[in-house]
Parts: sequence; C-alpha cells; structure tokens
Amino acid sequence: MTNAEGPPIPVIIDCDTGVDDALALLFAVRHPGLDLRAVTCVAGNTDVDGVVRNTLTVLEQAGAP
Repeated sequence: MTNAEGPPIPVIIDCDTGVDDALALLFAVRHPGLDLRAVTCVAGNTDVDGVVRNTLTVLEQAGAP
C-alpha cells in the first residue's frame, strides 16, 4: 500500500515527544504513504534531553532505521 497520488510523501517531524507526539511518530514510521526523513526535538513537555530520550525510545520501538 502506497500513497494513492504517487510515491510516499517526504516528512520531517518537529516534536517535544510526549504522548501525542509519540503516537504521531509511530504513525509516521509505519504509514506506507509517508517517508519519514528526519525528526527534530524541542523542549516543551519536558527539557530537551528528556525529549531526545523519549523520541529515540519511540523510534526504536517503532522499528525506525
């Protein structure tokens, strides 16, 4: 299954990974119509070090390369 319009859409996600962003990352990694190219982290739900840890954990669990 791919994007009905053509090749997968390249995406960059900017997040402060809490629950909502974790779900968005899981969706983006697994969705066949999206090509997740990069993820950037900003402070928000917690300090940036915590956000990076959360983001890397979610990406690892999602099987992101």
